[in-house]
Amino acid sequence: MSPSGVCVKLMVMSYIDINIPCNYIEAHLILDHLRGHNVDCYLTDTYSSTCSLAPGIVMVRIMIKEEDAHRGAELIDKYLGNSE
Repeated sequence: MSPSGVCVKLMVMSYIDINIPCNYIEAHLILDHLRGHNVDCYLTDTYSSTCSLAPGIVMVRIMIKEEDAHRGAELIDKYLGNSE
């Protein structure tokens, strides 16, 4: 219980890093595609990617909720044309 008497429950959600070679713009396109299929995800390292002298070298990471990871990876493969 909090000092005000309200019960507070914290949920810890686990996200995993899906490693794909992409830059800032590609990562946003993939993020929109995943969210369009109701996959819980977000981007990280976007600031370092846009500030790098070579933006294609510092990659943006796509973080996907652990229970959505398998489906998210399949959607990324299809989006990139890596599956049949």
